[in-house]
Order: sequence, then structure tokens, then C-alpha cells
Amino acid sequence: MVNQVKPGSSNVVSLVPPTPDQFGLLGDESRYMSLVLEAFENHLRGTRALKDSSTKLAMGQIRRFAGFVQKPIWQWSQMDFDSFMGSKKRVRPLSAATQAGYLSYLRMLQEWLHANSELRALIEAKFSADVQEWVSYETAIPLRGKNKKRASETCSLNPDEVKALLNAFDSEIEKAFRSGCKAAFPLARDKVATIFLYCYALRINELIEFKTSQFQYDSRTPQLKKYAHICVIGKGDKLGTAYCFQHQAVDVFEWYEKYIRPKFAANDSSLYFLNERGGPFSEESYRKTLKKIARVAGIKKNVTSHVFRRTFATVYMSILGLEGVSKQLRHENMATTFESYYRPDPESAGREVANAINRVDERIMQEMERYES
Repeated sequence: MVNQVKPGSSNVVSLVPPTPDQFGLLGDESRYMSLVLEAFENHLRGTRALKDSSTKLAMGQIRRFAGFVQKPIWQWSQMDFDSFMGSKKRVRPLSAATQAGYLSYLRMLQEWLHANSELRALIEAKFSADVQEWVSYETAIPLRGKNKKRASETCSLNPDEVKALLNAFDSEIEKAFRSGCKAAFPLARDKVATIFLYCYALRINELIEFKTSQFQYDSRTPQLKKYAHICVIGKGDKLGTAYCFQHQAVDVFEWYEKYIRPKFAANDSSLYFLNERGGPFSEESYRKTLKKIARVAGIKKNVTSHVFRRTFATVYMSILGLEGVSKQLRHENMATTFESYYRPDPESAGREVANAINRVDERIMQEMERYES
């Protein structure tokens, strides 16, 4: 280091300029930038409960973007993001997964910072600047390249298949009640579970752990009664909300609670769906029932519990739009919704599903009432 010593003084003045940090920032800009990124990393680990590996990946991609931009976060813009993605693609083609990663984590950071009024107030007071938007919802949907094929193992049901499946459930339930078979009530429960999975676009573990206290009444939709929306504990124990868009389903759920669930709730369990001994609903048993009912219905596809979540995404895409469906499925990244869940079907899918859900066979009701008496 070269120093200059003033005559008659012991003070040493450095001639070497300060060294910028990895983002090209100095002084207060560097300190505030570090403060923001540290707070966001704590948010990922704490509030969002991301694993260490996921947090490391997220912060790595955010720091690479910040290193490219060479500006503090309150000066980032959509033009910066476009330039960054363009530079990445010039070096080598980016996969849809890599694009989705950058989009998802940078948008997550953007939404978190916009919602953090205290931190934004500090930035505004110090630098007279407000946080801009650098990732818009329009740019946050990376599409697969033309040479990429959709995963063959994923599917949704078309209208005829949905109708056939529920009709097959009705037929098997009616047979069971007519013959006095003990499988009648489990079959009826599994039919309602199928409608429940589709109606709220749930994962199977979310259905298994669902409790009666998770129903939420909404005064804006009184016709849905207590079934308007539900609180859902999803992946990573994150709390979310799923909405009911089928007012016909209310009759099905009330029918289930009045006639079917009491046959399983011997121990006054708070779980909504129970097995024959009053314990948690069995995923394995339900999987076997679905396969059997699908065979009866003549459906060639591999019908699993997850199919109904994909079917919801496909049916409601034209009604709710990509953002609305993504929120219902509680996806952090809309690319996941579009690439993995949207499976275009005929336009009549929603109408056929609604009609199928709405039809509770009167003969079955009569047989159950006779069975009760």
C-alpha cells in the first residue's frame, strides 16, 4: 500500500481507493444491500421454512443477478432482468427449470421487499428511492423449448372420463347398499374424497390431515355456507387457502356429514375423512379404490389422487387465468402451474364436472335412508 505522510504529522492518508463489494457497491449502499439480502435469507429459512440446500440455491441465483446488475436493489428494473437473462442465454441455452429458478426467486424477493414497509422506509429515508419492479407476472412464465416434450406420466381427466368415474362410483355404491355390503359406506366416503380433492385442488396428504375446523365461511358467498374456502397446511407446513368454486359441492359435503361420516367418527375425531376404525384416512386404501373404480368406468389412464389437482388446473385455466389457478394450487412459481399442471381439454370440461358433482343419485339416498332405519 502506498501512503503519503504529511510533514510534522503522524496521520497516514491512504492513496488506495476503497474496494467495491461483489455487487460493485461502496459505503452505505453496500451496507444496506447486505442488510436486505441477509434479512431475505432469514425469511427463507424462517418464515418459508426452506431447506438449507434450497436457501443456498435461491441466494446464489439472487447474488449472481446482483453481481451482473452492479446496482443496489432499489435501482433494479425490468430492463436489468431482461439484460441478465439475455446474457445468460448468449453463453449457453438455459433450461426451463433454470429460467424458472431465476424467475421464482427474484420474484419472491421482489414481493417480500414490496411487503416489507419498514425496510422500504429505511431505504427511502437514506437514499430517497423506492423499490421498483424487476420481474413482472408477464415475464415470469418460461416456456419449454419446442424440442421439449411434456412429461408423459402426467395427465388430467377429460369431461367424459370425469362423468364416467363418478357414475362408476354411484353404480358401485348402489350395488353395495342393495346387497348390504360393508363396503358401501367406505365407497361413499371415497367418492366424496374424490370430489373434495378436485373441488379444492388438494394434495392427498392435505386431504388426509384436513380437519373439520379448517372450513371457513365467507359472507361474500353465503350460498357456499361454511365450505367457501378452507385453510390448508401444505408443503413445508406452509399455511395456505383453497377456495370452493362449485356451489353444487355443498350438497355433497352436507350429505357426507349427515349420512356417511358418522359411521366412521366413533372416536369423535376432528379429522374430516376417517378410516373404518375411526383413524386417519388411508392413502393406500383410497389408491386401490380409485384403480378399481377407474377399471369399472373403462378409463385407461392411471387415475391417482393427484389427477384431480391437474384436472382442476386444466378446467379452471380459462376461468381463473394462470395466476388464479396458480394461487389455488398454492404454487410459488407460475411456471410450475403452466408446465406441469395445465393439460388442455375440451371446453365443456368444467360444465361436465359440475353436472357430475351435482348429481347425487336419489336411489342411493333412498337406500341409505332405508339402511339407517
